[in-house]
Amino acid sequence: MAAGISLVTTVGVERFTSGDLAAEIRRTAIHGFPAVVAVPTRLTNYCTVIVDVAVGQLVDVQFRDGGRTPPIPQGQLCRDAEAVAADVMMTLLDR
Repeated sequence: MAAGISLVTTVGVERFTSGDLAAEIRRTAIHGFPAVVAVPTRLTNYCTVIVDVAVGQLVDVQFRDGGRTPPIPQGQLCRDAEAVAADVMMTLLDR
């Protein structure tokens, strides 16, 4: 398993809700911040959670199975990505 965290200061969550991505988008909230879970429709070995933290700024959390055999189900990867996103936001809010 592998988690990747990116801080983006050039685009907000609207980039992920435009309908241009090959992913199912589910709206949610992480510690009160608007967020989306982006479930890729072509690749099933990862899931992404995008948290809108300010206008034109977001936190991008990806959770991958890392090539495990058997692979981790995508639903579990999404739950894990949401948990990591919650931990990231809690850390940011504590600052």
